[in-house]
Amino acid sequence: MLGVLPGAVKADSAAEPPRGEGYRYTPPPRVPSKAGLNKFNWNLRAPEPAAFDGMIMWAAGVIGPVVPPGTFSVRLTAGDKTESQSFSVLKDPRSGATQADLDAQYQFLIKVRDKTSEANNAVRTIRNVKAQLAERRKRAVGKGAALDKLSAALEAQLSEVEAEIYQVKNRSGQDPLNYPIKLNNQIAALMFSAGGAEARPTAQHYEVFRLLSEQLAVQLQKLSQLLGGGLARLNAELARIGLDRVVPGTAEVTAP
Repeated sequence: MLGVLPGAVKADSAAEPPRGEGYRYTPPPRVPSKAGLNKFNWNLRAPEPAAFDGMIMWAAGVIGPVVPPGTFSVRLTAGDKTESQSFSVLKDPRSGATQADLDAQYQFLIKVRDKTSEANNAVRTIRNVKAQLAERRKRAVGKGAALDKLSAALEAQLSEVEAEIYQVKNRSGQDPLNYPIKLNNQIAALMFSAGGAEARPTAQHYEVFRLLSEQLAVQLQKLSQLLGGGLARLNAELARIGLDRVVPGTAEVTAP
C-alpha cells in the first residue's frame, strides 16, 4: 500500500479540553522551518474527524485511526525544491492480527471517522446559520417583524435536528452522566470500540454503524429540507428589507 503522509494529523492529546469546557481546535503539527536539523514525529494516525468548539463527548473524541502496516511516502517542500522519501510502517510483532484484519479495521474506522465528520459538520452548519440569523435580526432594526417570525420558526426546527445529533445540554465533562449521548457521540465511540485492539471489526460493529448511519441520514435529510424551503422563504424576506441572504456553511461564527 502506497500513500502520502497525512498533513492534517493531530496528536492524541490535542483535543484536550480547556478548563473542562469541551473540545478546542488546535492546528495540526508542522515541521519547524528554522535553519538546521528539524524533527517531526508522526503519530501514525490518519487525519481526525471534523469537530466544533465546546464539543463534549463520553468515551469518544476526535482522533483518526492508526494506519495499517504498509509503505508510505513523505514529501518535504522548501521554496522551489521538493524531496520525497518512502518508508514502511511495520506490524507489531506481538500482534496476532493478519494484514487483512488490519486493513479491514482501518477501512471500517475511516468510515466511522467520515460519518463522525458528517454529524459534526451538520452541527456546525446549524450553528453557522443560527449565528447569521442573529446577525441579520440585529441589523433589521425597525423592519424585522416578519423576519423575526420566520427566523424563530426556522431556528426552532434547526435546534430540534441539532439536539438529535449532539447532546446540546452538555456543558462540562460530567454532563453525559446526566444526559444521554446522541448520534455524533455514539458514532465516534466506535473509533475506540473497534480500534482499541489490533483486530478485524466484529459483525456487531458493522451492524451498529449501519443503524447509526441510517438514523443520522434521517436528521441530515431534515436539515437539507430546512435549508431548502424554510431558508428560501427567510432569504426572500431578507432581500425584501435589503439585507444579505443567509448562506449556510460549516465555518464557526460567533453570534452577535
